Amino acid sequence: MVHDYYFDSLMRPVYSGDHELLQRGDVQGSDPGDSSGLCGRSEPYHCVREEMIDPTQLTRCIIRPVLKDIGYWSINAEKLVLGTCCQESDCGKYLEQLNGGPAKGIYQSERPAMADNVDYIRRHDDLAAAVVENWMVSVYWDVDRIMEEIVWNHALATVMCRVHYLRFPEPIPDSLIGQAQMWKVCYNTEAGAGTVEEYIASWRGFVPSDSVWV
Repeated sequence: MVHDYYFDSLMRPVYSGDHELLQRGDVQGSDPGDSSGLCGRSEPYHCVREEMIDPTQLTRCIIRPVLKDIGYWSINAEKLVLGTCCQESDCGKYLEQLNGGPAKGIYQSERPAMADNVDYIRRHDDLAAAVVENWMVSVYWDVDRIMEEIVWNHALATVMCRVHYLRFPEPIPDSLIGQAQMWKVCYNTEAGAGTVEEYIASWRGFVPSDSVWV
């Protein structure tokens, strides 16, 4: 079963009860042996599971309004941010890195990158005005406090994920493979273990169609 939920004033998910498994076109079953559903596909798709955040709600309730609020929204931007969440935390399943790693939040941000994000915000007055007033009041410029808060504050985590990509001058590509390559270069980096192929598989597993943008 998956869960229905809404977000409280601090953007924390509040579950209101169970509902039927989300149907997506021909996606019917969650049994790995069920060839009629998602898990029966030959591609490396994930199964729909209750621990993830529904990608449509994540986009509509958090990513899109947050990016619009700070003035850096586009369809490609929200897809890249959503794809980063899918790849980094299994679409919100993990809030802290497994095995005691340093990454935090649904985008698995690390402190050195967060410090660079904060420095970037400081150097751009228009961005700082929007971000500090609306999203950093409780943490201000304190990187350690930001790292603590993004574990549960998905809106602030989304701000910081978008700022991370703003630090790079390249435009966000239109294609999935282009966005996967941008994630690898700008977010995971050459030192990271992730691959372009993994990003694409994560996207197709959690967002099997473009229904989010219809």
